[in-house]
Amino acid sequence: MGTKRVLLTGFGPFPGAETNVSWEGVKSLNKEEIENELDINLFQEQIEVRYGFVDGCVPKLWAKYQPDLTIHVGVKPGITTLALESQASREGYDRVDTAFSCPVEQKHSCDGPEVIRTELSLKELEEQFNKSSPVEELKAEVSIDAGKYVCEYTYYTSLVHGPHCPQRTLFIHIPVNSCPKQIALCLEHMVRICLQQLKRSS
Repeated sequence: MGTKRVLLTGFGPFPGAETNVSWEGVKSLNKEEIENELDINLFQEQIEVRYGFVDGCVPKLWAKYQPDLTIHVGVKPGITTLALESQASREGYDRVDTAFSCPVEQKHSCDGPEVIRTELSLKELEEQFNKSSPVEELKAEVSIDAGKYVCEYTYYTSLVHGPHCPQRTLFIHIPVNSCPKQIALCLEHMVRICLQQLKRSS
């Protein structure tokens, strides 16, 4: 299989999440330990909660790291599970970001399909994760609603970036009151399962 390149991102603060546990969880991963255990190169990056920042940052991350697997992590109020987002939409971004701005005409800046879906098998990921979740009270669940905010905008940006990106891109929403160390354990397990999928499909 060779050494795979894995990019994990979390988000910076925004109103209601002054300490964003998505980034706290991502940065809590033990990079050296996970790289050795899974034979990967792991990259951890923070994304600002601004549509304009996403437009410039996400393509640069793909170009810089050329990841075999990208997992974006964000928080979502009102959930108690790890939401495996299955798709992202091009339109409907009517909520202002931390710079009090929205995309022009509430549409993504990239041309692309109205809806684009990940090609990772999320049902399989859900089942495998839930059989062996490292945090008993945290289970995974497939979702079709990524929220029409900077999270979904980021997901769309990655999915539409290139012809092979849907095969290796995932967005996970986590509860806003999550424990970063528990999220780190769950993310490590998610990466492990996704890499197994990639190995079978290669």
